[in-house]
Amino acid sequence: TYADLYLSLDASLAEEVGGPETAALVARVYDILPAGEKEDARVITAHAGVAAALDLYGPSRGLPRGNVFSPDRSYGDWWPDHQPAGTIVFVGYTRQSLEPYCDALGPIAILGNDRNMRNEAFESTISVCSVMKVTPGQMRTGLTGHT
Repeated sequence: TYADLYLSLDASLAEEVGGPETAALVARVYDILPAGEKEDARVITAHAGVAAALDLYGPSRGLPRGNVFSPDRSYGDWWPDHQPAGTIVFVGYTRQSLEPYCDALGPIAILGNDRNMRNEAFESTISVCSVMKVTPGQMRTGLTGHT
């Protein structure tokens, strides 16, 4: 198959597949947020590669610039202290890993890609947290290193 051939060249190339689809789906989730939540909404991903894909492909699909963070490799300075605590769109976290930090948490979508190539984003959950149980600092500490 295409995926087998692609991966036989270099297995890390799988991470290059699906960025546009991921950005499009996350942008659709962002788009359905109530207008009052969009201004302070943030996207937090479990993997820096997914955050990079969202930064690259997201703005042309409706995601605002500068609102994507990840504790993985401190992507985007991992939610600087001055950033407000608004609605969070999580990508790549299980419900169980987010329950200590969020109330009113719901899964919205599952990621895939047009090649069905398994990579760090494949079959990841997109969840929305509109009410935090903790401060952003406490969440930042808790999620760092938890991918």
